[in-house]
Amino acid sequence: NTLSVVLPDTYNLGANTNNTNAAMYAVVSNGNLKFNHLAGVMRFEFKNAPAGTNQFKITLDKKINGTFNADITQSYPTIIASETNVDAEKTITFNFNALEETSDLRIYVPLPVGEYGKLELELNTATETVWSYSKNVNNVIARRGLLRMPTVSMGGSIGGDIENGGDVGGDIENENP
Repeated sequence: NTLSVVLPDTYNLGANTNNTNAAMYAVVSNGNLKFNHLAGVMRFEFKNAPAGTNQFKITLDKKINGTFNADITQSYPTIIASETNVDAEKTITFNFNALEETSDLRIYVPLPVGEYGKLELELNTATETVWSYSKNVNNVIARRGLLRMPTVSMGGSIGGDIENGGDVGGDIENENP
């Protein structure tokens, strides 16, 4: 009745940063697999990320990596963010092929359901941090929800705070809850 789900602390994306890596499970029904989301996703977009950028790092104020449990007796099981004193459980790192030239970049972060009150972000090359952001925020991640964060324009300002002021919505599942 309980499903253990591991959200990694590191994703190695290679050349494909445009993948949600959404946490899902499937139920067999009449010989068909029916997939359901266990959590949500936060999306970040960067305009004109510098050549050489090969890593995105996100740190929140709750546990976002490690083992989570979902009660699969529920109609729509979820994995839920929890408090933790272990700093390593609050960070996810996304490694990808270094950008060959200044390019737009999109990163999807699978996250447990919950309300997050702190947001720290970094874009890095092999030798330096090219952009960072840190602020107390109020971001809510819902099951099967896609939270689109405001686009960051590298070389200019970010155009406002990176929190729920972005375009919230955008189902990542074609099923009603």
